[in-house]
Amino acid sequence: LWGDSAGGSVAVAAARAAASAGGSAAPADALVLSNPNVDLTLAGYDDDLPGGPGRELSEWAFARWAGAGRLADAPDLAADVSGLPPVFAAVGSLDSLLPDARRLVDRCAAAGIRAELRVVPGAEHGFMGGPDLAAADEVIRAAGRFIQAAAQSHPHFLLDI
Repeated sequence: LWGDSAGGSVAVAAARAAASAGGSAAPADALVLSNPNVDLTLAGYDDDLPGGPGRELSEWAFARWAGAGRLADAPDLAADVSGLPPVFAAVGSLDSLLPDARRLVDRCAAAGIRAELRVVPGAEHGFMGGPDLAAADEVIRAAGRFIQAAAQSHPHFLLDI
């Protein structure tokens, strides 16, 4: 599963749901997350990193995601990494969400889950869709290498590249 920005939240939630569903759904073989929003409480949001997404819009959106309209009730998808597949995360060095991506990858590694963080120098939130195609291309290539390495160590992967 690959998710960018809020799509990263969706990908993590979907992978977790698939893993907990057992036989009724196929678990994800790997997660590739670019600029992921994983702690929707914004507890790790770094206001000193200027590369967005904006705090005000994020607070509004994530409070709605929680259903009750309270940011404190929003999920922290990095709090429990058990059952997650290998995780590759790429985030810009100027992205306010960099601390959350770093925490997710660190928690995965501590839990024995293959994980890699790629920090893209000088990139802001949303760089995958921005004008620097070389940066996006390198992230795609690095994610491909990560998936291939994960597939070699887990023969159940179905890989058709």
